[in-house]
Amino acid sequence: MIVKNERLSINLQINFDVIEELYYSNITKRGLYKVYNQEIGSYYALKVYDVDMNDIQDIEKEIISYNKNANKINFPKIHYKFQKDNLVCVVMDWIDGKTATNSFKMPPRDSFEIKQRINYCIEICFILQKIHQYRIIHRDLKPDNILITNPKDARGGVSIIDFGLSALKRNLQGEGTPIFQSPEQELGIGTIGTWSDIYALGHVFYYILHSSNLSLIPNDDFNGWFDLQLDELSCQYDTTIYQKIFQGMLEFSSKNRTNNLSAIINDLKTLQRSVR
Repeated sequence: MIVKNERLSINLQINFDVIEELYYSNITKRGLYKVYNQEIGSYYALKVYDVDMNDIQDIEKEIISYNKNANKINFPKIHYKFQKDNLVCVVMDWIDGKTATNSFKMPPRDSFEIKQRINYCIEICFILQKIHQYRIIHRDLKPDNILITNPKDARGGVSIIDFGLSALKRNLQGEGTPIFQSPEQELGIGTIGTWSDIYALGHVFYYILHSSNLSLIPNDDFNGWFDLQLDELSCQYDTTIYQKIFQGMLEFSSKNRTNNLSAIINDLKTLQRSVR
């Protein structure tokens, strides 16, 4: 277990002080912390894996994937790996910012803020588009893995982090995070692909626009949703395009789900122009 103010030592020359816990999942037994290295005078991100829940070989694959793709899509490079009791600890570059979870805790106050939040959704699409171009599937998109690095301007002000599951080229049921898992991840129905990220992204966008999560329940035949009810935005807007975006991204069947990020970007821009 990692606690605030704890000092972690790799060796006599390299020490990290734990500043704060960013998140810890009791489901995956993975956590992310902000740490500080006094010798260098810099902040770093510390990711931890409980080996009782995470296979060592999978962790090694993740590290290789991180460093292989770090320069391509601008995500944190890993610098150190060490073990503390039953935890594998990985030290990587720190990116300043707040998670989407923390950035959008309160619902938007007016139409201007809704337009601004749609901008962030569009920017996230551009980043994911680049990730998918390198045939990388994130597999665990959620508000905790979206960093808002510029709260005033979405352009260049967003980062996608935690590519852990993207390193694992497999098709296992249960991977990802509940609510944001696609049906093919949660139920093992169909093959996992870029369309699985699109599904999770639909939930991320819903959270950004509403500051709440959308819970979907499969029907008795497990071939669709029991009821897909979307909350309305607190302004005037094109309800048809709004419904189209979310129904397309959150389609139960991966075969029928929207898998064209350029089309989603265009629809988001249309929605944004309609906001009054």
